[in-house]
Amino acid sequence: MQETEDTVLFGKYQITGTLGTGRNGTVLLAVHLGLREYRAIKRVRKEQRPGVFLREAEILKSLRDPGIPVIYDLEEDQNYFYIIEEYLEGHSLSALMKERGSLTRAEIAAYGSELCRILVYLHSLKPNPILHLDLQPKNLMICGGALKLIDFDQAVFSAGNEGRALRFGTPGFAAPELYRNEAPDERADIYAIGALLFYMGTGRSPEGENCVENAGFDGRLEAVIEQCLSPQKEKRFQTAKELLEALGALRTGVFTENQMPLLTIAVAGSRPGTGTTLAALALSAFLNLHAGPCLYEERNSSGAAASLGRAMGKRPDRRGIFQAGIVPVKPLFGKNVHPDENSFRIRVLDMGALDSQNLKGISREDHEAFQAQLFLLVCGGRPWELSDCRRAAGKLFRESQTSQEPWESQKARIKILVNRRESAGNILLPEEARDCAAGFLPWIEDPISGEEETATEAFYSLLSGTEAAKWLLKREQKGRKHRIRGLLRLIKGQNRR
Repeated sequence: MQETEDTVLFGKYQITGTLGTGRNGTVLLAVHLGLREYRAIKRVRKEQRPGVFLREAEILKSLRDPGIPVIYDLEEDQNYFYIIEEYLEGHSLSALMKERGSLTRAEIAAYGSELCRILVYLHSLKPNPILHLDLQPKNLMICGGALKLIDFDQAVFSAGNEGRALRFGTPGFAAPELYRNEAPDERADIYAIGALLFYMGTGRSPEGENCVENAGFDGRLEAVIEQCLSPQKEKRFQTAKELLEALGALRTGVFTENQMPLLTIAVAGSRPGTGTTLAALALSAFLNLHAGPCLYEERNSSGAAASLGRAMGKRPDRRGIFQAGIVPVKPLFGKNVHPDENSFRIRVLDMGALDSQNLKGISREDHEAFQAQLFLLVCGGRPWELSDCRRAAGKLFRESQTSQEPWESQKARIKILVNRRESAGNILLPEEARDCAAGFLPWIEDPISGEEETATEAFYSLLSGTEAAKWLLKREQKGRKHRIRGLLRLIKGQNRR
């Protein structure tokens, strides 16, 4: 069947293109003519493994989870079966890795945790848990900062699958027992999660003995991946919940299988030119590297974010977001433009300068910024910039005192970030700002890379003791143990020659 833009299926789905083709069928992009919403339509020939389609349809129709696409309808005609489901705009993990090469340690922990949460749901379904059995990069979608699991054509109900034929596991990601045609359990999915964690950090699937040890992961993450990838399923994590807790332990705070509440950090400057946008971008890069997927949102009219996108040759997606280095960036589009919602749990709001033209930037009408868990005020550190700092801090504190939140709590979440200091001495602040914790913003060559150690140290110090601290990964050094391992591997390599 050759689709054109005039093809309409079942009187309501107008085909607009093809999203992909796989071993079990084709996925089409369509528009629902009544609702004017996009749908993804998976189409499978009836003579091509109809049992697989019917099993997948039976599994999918019962699933209700934000990490799994919504199934709207099941259809068939003379030649094909169809699954009509939610259209996910984003990148598959494999496409993202082709663009990025590797993900940050925080992204690995965050996406791994979200995948575990979905598997906790699937493995806990009553009366019959579901095993996915094909967790691989093409079956994970990253959509607006959230991870989605797709393609259930290899999935089975946990009970009653002992007699199935040989399974089609994806090489490099399928557990060893799948190739031995053993009856799988949830530990087969645990193995695949470990392979995906390895892939996120290296861009390749795990192969060979000591592959994890040689990949350069930090100690705790390395131990988690090694345990997932044990050839003996008895030595792996025994449940997805157990693995979720191990990934949560990588952070400074306590994680549960439920999503953490939204973390919002507002950044504003005491005057134009203090480096507010640089600080907000650098903070966003730091959080992407050490906390998890974080979105930079422009909340001022400078147009700096759009200029950055043009300079990098980037165009925003349907959600109005483009990628700049390791930072997802959402420019300000104006009051009449409303991009689709995104799913980022961590956001940095660039409020611009709180000068006389923009004092309403922190007014209570802007509830989201004013109620942010942390508010960073970027000030100049030279004597002639004290008056701007005094005015902006005074405005901020006056707004804080109108809140019902206790003053001590308000004061704790307002921090001063001093840029362009005159010397390495003490921070120079006006009386109005001396109740707040303060730190220096170091020189940052590339604010969207997150790789500059001076910025890392500054932000770790600034966020210490705040609501944001629980999102940060624990800092680890390779240490003597890893240096010895590297030396032993080098000696072994020389002995083989």
